[in-house]
Amino acid sequence: MWGRLIYAFNKEGGRVAYGTDDSYIWATPGFSNVRELELLRETGLHNYEVLKAATLNSAETLREAKLGLVRPGYAADLLIVDRNPAYNLAFLYGFGANTLDASGQMVRTAGIIHTIKDGVVMENARLLEEVARMVKASRPEGRAPDTVTAPFLP
Repeated sequence: MWGRLIYAFNKEGGRVAYGTDDSYIWATPGFSNVRELELLRETGLHNYEVLKAATLNSAETLREAKLGLVRPGYAADLLIVDRNPAYNLAFLYGFGANTLDASGQMVRTAGIIHTIKDGVVMENARLLEEVARMVKASRPEGRAPDTVTAPFLP
């Protein structure tokens, strides 16, 4: 029902902006961003409309005149990906996505190659390695994570 409302609102000229409210259990804002974009796509919006909601429309909603576009004088953090997310939003996952190459063979894309934040270029593979190191360091030695009860323990 909400998807139909979002689709109709957009088609009537309403401004759909992006947010990270993925209501799926264990979803963590910041890590579920691509899923949020995919949920917008599931409403019937075209991938271009979804990307516009995540960039320009969100900047306009926040009344930030110098955000939302890549232009001289604008502030922009960028993701450099190895495929076109307007074709498939899953290409925005940091670990890539499965797709078909020109010969019809299944291949995994590289996903995000670089992140540019505040003018600093970061290699995504190194960022993912650092996250893995931090997760490993947070676990008690020799114990697998307990995803059922651990989130509720002090």
